[in-house]
Parts: sequence; C-alpha cells; structure tokens
Amino acid sequence: MPHRRLPPLSLVVTLGLSALAIWPCVQLLGALAGQWGEIRAQLASEQMLTLIRHTVVSSLLATLLALAVGLLNALVVRALREPSRGVWTVASTFPLLVPPFVGAFSWLQAYARAGLTQRLWHWHGDFLYGRWGVVLLLAVHTAPLAFLAFTAVLSRENEALWRATRVSGGSAWDAFVHSLWPSLRPVLTATASLLFAFDAGDFGIPLLLGLPGRYPTMTTQIYEDLSYATMPGAFAQAVALAGALALMSLGFLTVAERAGGTASWLRWESSGVPRPPAPPGWEWGSRALLGGYLLAVLAFPFGALVLTALTRAYGLAPVPANWTWAHFAGLVHGEIGEAVLHSLGLSAAAAAAVVGAGLLLTEVGLRHSLGRLAQRLVWVPYALPGSVVAIGVLVAFGRYWYGTLAIIGLAYFVKFWGMMEPLRGLRAVIDPAAAQAAQIFGAKPIDAYRLAVWPSLSPLAGTLGILVFVGALYELTMSSLLYTPSTQTLAVVVLNAQQAGDVSTTAALGSAIALAMGLAWAAVAAMRRRTGSGTA
Repeated sequence: MPHRRLPPLSLVVTLGLSALAIWPCVQLLGALAGQWGEIRAQLASEQMLTLIRHTVVSSLLATLLALAVGLLNALVVRALREPSRGVWTVASTFPLLVPPFVGAFSWLQAYARAGLTQRLWHWHGDFLYGRWGVVLLLAVHTAPLAFLAFTAVLSRENEALWRATRVSGGSAWDAFVHSLWPSLRPVLTATASLLFAFDAGDFGIPLLLGLPGRYPTMTTQIYEDLSYATMPGAFAQAVALAGALALMSLGFLTVAERAGGTASWLRWESSGVPRPPAPPGWEWGSRALLGGYLLAVLAFPFGALVLTALTRAYGLAPVPANWTWAHFAGLVHGEIGEAVLHSLGLSAAAAAAVVGAGLLLTEVGLRHSLGRLAQRLVWVPYALPGSVVAIGVLVAFGRYWYGTLAIIGLAYFVKFWGMMEPLRGLRAVIDPAAAQAAQIFGAKPIDAYRLAVWPSLSPLAGTLGILVFVGALYELTMSSLLYTPSTQTLAVVVLNAQQAGDVSTTAALGSAIALAMGLAWAAVAAMRRRTGSGTA
C-alpha cells in the first residue's frame, strides 16, 4: 500500500525550517563572493599562510596520535574478559565527555607551572604552551572517537580466519593482513578524515594553549578578528578564514563519508565466534596500561581541577585546611547564575527544536524528494566548524537579532540539526504495515504515527536530544562570537573568567560542566541499557 501523503503544511513548514538552517551558509558564500578581491589578498598574505600551516600541522599530528592511541586502546580492551571489558570500554570514552576547553584548563592545573605536579614532585611541563600542547590535548580529546571506530571493526573481526591463518603457519602479520586489514582500511581512512576535521575546527584548546605559546590557528584568529580587532580588514579576514576552514572541513568530512560513513561506526555486533581468553598476565598488564593512561589524561587533571576549585585562594596549598565551597556556591548567584539559566534554557530549547524538526524532516523525507534534498542540506552546517556557522549566522541575522539570546539559540539549531541523521536510518527500517493498518481502521495519521512509529523512534530521539542538550550546554565557539554582556552563556563565563585570571571560578565552573556531562552520559547509558541498543 503506498504511503499516505503528508498535509502540504508539513512540507511547507519543513522546507521553511530547512531554508532557515541553510540560509547562513548561503549568506556566507555571498559575503565571500562580495569581498572576493580583498579576501583573495588576505588568503595570499604571510599571516594567513602561517595560520593555515599551524592549523594543518597541529590537526595532522593530533590525528595521527589519536589514531595510534585509539587503536592501541581498542586492541587492549578487546583482549580483556567480560565484564571488565565493558567497564574499560566505558572508561575509555570518558575523555570525550569533557569539553575541550575544560580539559585543557584542567591539564594546566595538573601539569603546568604552579600546577599539582610541581607542588608534589617539583616538575612542570612548559611544553603544554604551543604546538605540542595543542597537538597532545587535541589527540586526547579525539582519541575516544578513534577507539569507538576501531572497536566497531574489532567486534566484527573474523576470529576463525585469524586462528586458521596462524594454525596454517602464517605469521601474525599475515593474519592481520587477511582477516583484519580489509575491514580496517576504510574505517581508518574515514576516521582519520573525521578527526582532522574536528581538530581543525576546535577553538578552546588552541585558545588556551596555542595563543600563550605564540601558536595561533585559524579558529583563534577568527575569534580575535571578531572580538578585538578594530582594523577595517578584520571582518574580511575572518570571512576569508571561515571560508578556508569550511572548505577544509567539508573536504575531509566528504572523504570520511565516502570511505565508509560515520554513523555506521556507532553500532556493531559480534562476529559470533568465541574469542579465546587472554593469559592472566596480559589481563593484568592491560588493566595497568589502561588505568595508567586514564589516570594521566583524565583522573589526575580532573582531580587537580576540583582541588583548585575547592582551594580558598589560588596559590595556597590545596589541603583540607584551605578548602571552601564558596566558589561552587557562587555559581548560582549574580552574573554566573544568570549565565547558567541562559545555557540551560537555550540548550533545552535547542534540543526540543532540533529533535522536533528532525522527526518532522524524517517523515517528509520518506514521502517527498524535496524532503530528501533538505535532509542532505541541513547536514552541511553540522559538518562545518562552529566558527564558520557563527559567522554565517552573524552575516544572515546579525542586523536583526544580534545582542539577543535568539541569535545564539538559532546558531545552536542550525549547527546541531544535522545530528538527527540517525533518525532517518532507523525510520527507514520500521515496518509501515502497523501504521497503515491503523489508518485503515480509521486512525488519524498523527494517531497512527504515535501508536506504530513513535515507540520505535522514541529511545533514539531521546538519546539524540540529550546529546544536543549536552553539546549546546558546553558549546563555546559560536557563543563566544555571538554573545553580548547581557547574553552570556555558561561556556562564555568560563572563558571570560579564565582570561580575567580568576582561576578558582574557572575551575569551579569547569568542574560543574564536567559533572553535568557525566550525568548526561549516565542518562544516555541508562537509556541504552533499558532499550537494549547497540549504539555507542
């Protein structure tokens, strides 16, 4: 039986929302074309070439390091027995939950001058400021993505083929080439492209570690051009950088999509062949290796962050005699409390709007070719760095809404709508027979949808809504370019406190944000367990 056509109003509303989401990209292209002469001169300048070189080099090195760490992490976790393997899988994804800006700040409190390591062992790492600090923190933040991708491949590994190759006299290398490499190669290419795009678009880590070490990148220069520069060519330079960054990110994400896609990595099934248990020595050695890594990159920096927040004044020894809850109590008052309310309201509104629009577009895409085109178009802003989206929104709507919370909320909507892509895949495999039967017996289309389709979509929609809420809550790049003193968000307050030298407030805010991320992740994990999902 053919699908029942949606009312024309649904198509009109969906196309209108899609046009609203893609309009900033169109306006940005118009700005690039309108100032092409000046932009071309900017792109050829020595400063611009230096910024591009810094961005490419740091992103490339961070991608290679993240791939190595992620693959080693996946191999080690794969060799563990259950249930410890599940525990370590969860632990290995934790660095992804910490906002990059907060992660970089926590590393400074742990390992930089006057940090915890200097107090305990009289050692500090000045290398954190500059290229190598940027590379290291970008790799730490994105390594969990590589870990998830490689874990997906290893879960599909043909253990029988591996063992047969070894029994037949083949080396471990031969077994690797024949049983694992064919499935690993496309995912390796796609993962590398995805990580490079993420690293090139990051703003918080280069701002905190790169600028003090005289290592500016494209994202930090965009921020300076729009926030501080008063020269006439500053906006043209920001637009030129945004255009170059957009082309770079879209290029690598297109490679990732063609190499094997991205959403498919987040779901995997075992090959069904039992894996022989690892020797006891390897089991304990693997736990020690993973524990040491997570202690160094996550637990110790986060502990230093919390101790800094608890200490009465920066510079005092972080001992119980100097602890106070005053910095945490101050998070609910004055400017900070107002910013918290702004972030909570904007994040909740963005999550509700994005999920609602995603569900509507999914249904329209099933029935209309224009809806399917819109599904591809609204993914484009999600693939772009936040700096590019912010400039597009500013060009398109700044004259009307700049200085209001609406422009920040609109930027969240434009940026995160592309996260609803998994809804399309799930909706396509839902059997339409139940909805058709309900309509045959007199149910209205909305009632048929509620009874036959929504129960299958609701767990994924809820999970994606939480992820949008989390992403908007700690979003820094777009907020820092669009806010005014009366529209500060939580992440902007963290940034301003850090730049003002208020270390204790920054640490308290960072700790609170990281805790909120952990609670949101726990909610997603609980939802997965309840629904038996295989989604990472």
